[in-house]
Amino acid sequence: MASYDEDHNLLPQRETEEESRVSSEVSELVEWINTLEIEDNSEEEGGWRRNLLSWLTNQVPSVPASKKVIEKLKTFQLTDDIPSDNSECVVCAESFQAGDEAKQLPCKHLYHSACILSWFLEHNSCPLCRHELPTDNPIYEAQRRDRERWKEASNMFT
Repeated sequence: MASYDEDHNLLPQRETEEESRVSSEVSELVEWINTLEIEDNSEEEGGWRRNLLSWLTNQVPSVPASKKVIEKLKTFQLTDDIPSDNSECVVCAESFQAGDEAKQLPCKHLYHSACILSWFLEHNSCPLCRHELPTDNPIYEAQRRDRERWKEASNMFT
C-alpha cells in the first residue's frame, strides 16, 4: 500500500539527468551573455539583450526567494549620484530617478523596490548576474547543494 505522500505526489522529485544538464547549460549561457561587452546605448541593442535573457530565464524552472532574505534587503531612497552602471532597473526597463525607492542585492545590483519584490515572488536570483538567493524550498536547496558539490568535484579534475 502506497503512503499518503506517494498517493498525492508529495515526495521530493529529483531533476532528471537531462533536466539538470539543460538547467546547467542555460545558466552557463546566461552567465556568458552577461560577460559580453554589449553596448546597451540604443533601445534596439538593449532590448535584444533583455529579450534574450528573459527567454533564457523562462527555460529554467524557478522558485521564489526566501521571504526572510527578501525582508532583510535594505531599502533606500536614490539620490542624484546614481552610478552610471546602475542607471536603469532591468526589471521594468525604466531609468532610475532621484527619490525612487530602491533595493540593492548582495551582488550590488540596484532595482526599484516594487520591481525586485515582484521578481522575487517567482525567482530567487538577480535578474542581471543570476546570483542566487536562498529559497524557502527545501527540495530546491538540496538540489542546489548537490549542483554545487558536483561543480566543486568536477573542478578538482580540470
